[in-house]
Amino acid sequence: MVVVLLLASMRFLAPVDFTIWAFQAKLFERVSPVDIAYVDLSPQGDTAAESAASLNRQVLASIRAFRRADAEVIAINVALRKSNSPSVDRDLRNELISNRNRVLLTRDDHGLQGDLAGRTRSDPYFEAGMQVVDNHLPKDFLDHVWSVEAFAEEDGKRIPSLWTRLTRTGRPASAEIGPDYSILIEGIPRFDSAQLMAQGAVEPRVPGGSKVVIGSPEELRISNQGQQPSGFIHIIAAATNDQGHGTLVYWNVLLIGVFAALLACAVSRLSKSKRKQAYGSLVTAIVIGIFLAGAFGVRTEFSDSIALLAIYGGFRALARYKRRHLLLEPRSRLPNFVALHRDLGGDEIAPNLAIVVAKVARLDSVFTTLTPGEQERYLRQIADRLAIGQGGSTIYYDGGKYFAFALKTAQFEDLEAHLRGLRAIATQSVEVGARLFDVSMTIGVDQDAYRTVSNRLSSAIAAADRAREAYRPVFMITDFQSDREDWDYSLQTRLEHALSHDRIDIALQPQFDLVSGDIVGAEALARWFDEEQGQIPPERFIGQCERVGRLDELTERVLSKTLDSIEAMSANGWAPTVSLNISAIQFADEGIADLIERQIVGRAVDPKGVTIELTETARIENFALARRTIERIKQLGMRFSIDDFGIQTANLETIYELPFDEIKIDRLFIGNLRQSTKARAITSSLIGLARDSGMVSVAEGIEDNATLEVLKGLGCERAQGYFLSRPIPPKDLSKLLESRTKGSDGRRYHG
Repeated sequence: MVVVLLLASMRFLAPVDFTIWAFQAKLFERVSPVDIAYVDLSPQGDTAAESAASLNRQVLASIRAFRRADAEVIAINVALRKSNSPSVDRDLRNELISNRNRVLLTRDDHGLQGDLAGRTRSDPYFEAGMQVVDNHLPKDFLDHVWSVEAFAEEDGKRIPSLWTRLTRTGRPASAEIGPDYSILIEGIPRFDSAQLMAQGAVEPRVPGGSKVVIGSPEELRISNQGQQPSGFIHIIAAATNDQGHGTLVYWNVLLIGVFAALLACAVSRLSKSKRKQAYGSLVTAIVIGIFLAGAFGVRTEFSDSIALLAIYGGFRALARYKRRHLLLEPRSRLPNFVALHRDLGGDEIAPNLAIVVAKVARLDSVFTTLTPGEQERYLRQIADRLAIGQGGSTIYYDGGKYFAFALKTAQFEDLEAHLRGLRAIATQSVEVGARLFDVSMTIGVDQDAYRTVSNRLSSAIAAADRAREAYRPVFMITDFQSDREDWDYSLQTRLEHALSHDRIDIALQPQFDLVSGDIVGAEALARWFDEEQGQIPPERFIGQCERVGRLDELTERVLSKTLDSIEAMSANGWAPTVSLNISAIQFADEGIADLIERQIVGRAVDPKGVTIELTETARIENFALARRTIERIKQLGMRFSIDDFGIQTANLETIYELPFDEIKIDRLFIGNLRQSTKARAITSSLIGLARDSGMVSVAEGIEDNATLEVLKGLGCERAQGYFLSRPIPPKDLSKLLESRTKGSDGRRYHG
C-alpha cells in the first residue's frame, strides 16, 4: 500500500488509466445525435492582417447564418483580431453587440501572464461588452484531454467553461467531467464557413434552439478518433453531461475499497481454497468494473488499484515460490529443516515424538571429489538408509552435515538399541560412480516431552555433536536428572533469558610485563552466573550461543562491557590493553567489523588499547575474506592476537596468512615447562618466532613462580595465570592498579 501511495502521489501510473479509458471508448463507441453544430474556419491570406480579415468575414457569415437559423448559443472558439479591413471589423463588431445574448467569446488565460495572456483572447475592440467563457483544456503528455473543469478562477471570479454553456440543462452536474469519447464526432453536425459565405448558400439546417461552436484555436487528440479541433471536446463534454455520464471516480476511492478487501482476505481465517476464490473474485470485480465504467461513461482511475493487486499478487507469488523452494535443500532435493519446523509444528509441543539428528562427518572432503549429481546420489543413499524401519518417516537434510527425522517413541521398546542398529546400516560404505566412500556418523536424540520441537531440534543437534563414534555414537537426551552431568536440556532457554535480561558479565584477568612486572593488559572473559546452576563454564554456553545463532549478540555484549571497563579505567588515568575472544567463525563475512565499529564509535576509548584474540582459527574457510575483515578492524587501531597458539588449529599457516600482532602460547606447553624439555624447546621456539616476526609473545596458564622464572629466562614478554592473578571484576582490577601505584602488591587479594 505504501508503494502504491508513493506511485499515486506522482501519478506514475496515469498512462495505465489513459490506456484503459481509450480501450473503453473504443469498446463502446457509438454515433449519438448531438444538437450542437460545429463550424470549420479556413482563413486565408499572406499576412497576419489579411488572414485576420478572412477569419472575421467567415465568423461574421457564420453568426448571421446561425442567427437566421435561430441558434440559441453561438460560441466563437477563436481569438478575434482587428484586420486591415475596417468595414469588416466594424460589421463584425456590430453583429456581436446586436447578438450579445447568444454569442460567446472564449479565452484561455491559464498560467499565462502579460502579453502571453493576450494571445489567447480576442482584442478588446471585439471583447468589450461580450459574454466571455473559458476554453482551457488540460492536456496530458500525448495531447489527450481526459477531464474538463466546469469553470476557471480569475481575479477571484469564476468564469464558466465553454462546455457548460453548451449543455441542454444549462448547469453541469459536477465541477469536473470526463468527456465520454465513445460518442463519435460523426454524430455532430459540421459546416464549412467558406460555404456559408458563398452567394446563395443554403442556410444551415439545425433545429431551433440549437447551439454552435465556431472554429478552434488548436487540434488535440481524441483517443479513438485521431487529431480533432479542440471545440469537439467541449461539444462531447456537453453531450456527456446531458446523458448523465462523465462522473469522475478518483484513485483514492477505489484504492481504499480494494485495500480493505485485500486486508480482509489476508487476515481472515478462510481456508486456502476460499481465500483463492476471494482473491479471484476481487480481480474479477475490477475487470467487470472496467467494462461497467465504460458502458455508463464513468471515468474511473483504476491503475493504482490494479497496481496494488499486482504488487500484492507478486509478493504472494514470491512468498509461495520461496516457501516451495526454501523447503527443499537444493543439492539433495530432500526437505530441509525449515520443512521440519513446519511439518512438526516448531513452536508446538509433540510429547509422543523423539527428534533424531544424524551427524555425518567429513562430508566436505567427500564432496570435493563428487560432481553435483553424484553428491545428490550420495546424500539420497544415506537418507534412504536412515528411513529403514521408520514407518514412512520423512528424512530432512539441512544442507550441511545434519540429517533429522522424528520417531514415535511408542513404537520402540528400546529406542537407543534401534538407533544403534540403524546407525550400523547407515554407516556402511556408499557406492557412487563406481567408487566406495566410508560413512562416519553420530546420532543425537531428544525425547523431552515438555519443550517445543524447535528447541528439541537444537538439543538433538547438540547431542549429535557431543556423541563420539568410538564410545558413545548415540547420545540420548531424556530427562534432566539422569543426564545432568552430560547435558542440561534447559540450557538454551535459560541462556536466552540471560541474554535478554543482560545477565552475562565479564571478568578481567591481568597480564603482566615480565621485565618490569607492571600490569600492562588484561583479558576479558565472559561470565554467567545462573540462579539455579551457579557459575556456568564459558565453553558450555558459548557453544550453545553459536548453535542457536546468538554468538554475535554475546560478542556485542562482552565487547560493550569491555569498552565500559576501559573507559572507567581511563578516567582514573590507567590505560592497560584489554583483549577479548572472538571466534573465527564470525569472520565468515564483514558483519563482525560492522559490530565492532558500531560499538567503538562515540566512545572515549583509544582503539589501540583493544586486542582481538582470534579463537578456533581452523574454522576460517576463506583467508582472503578473513584478512580483509581483520585489516578493516585494524584500521580502527585495534590489535589482533592468535589464541592457543601451538595446538590443534592455531598453526603456522594461520600466522602466515593473517596479520597478527601477538601470539598467545597455549597452557599445554607453559604448564609443562619445568618437567618437559620438549615443552621448553617448543615454547622457546614460539617466543623466538614472535620476536623475529615483530609480534608480542604472551604466555597463559602461569601456575607457579618457577614457571614464571623459566619464561623470563626464555625472553617471553607478557604472562597471565592464576599465580599472577585470577580473573577479577573490572572494579577489582581498578583497585589492583591503584594498590600497585601506591607501592603495594595487590595480587595477594586476587591470586
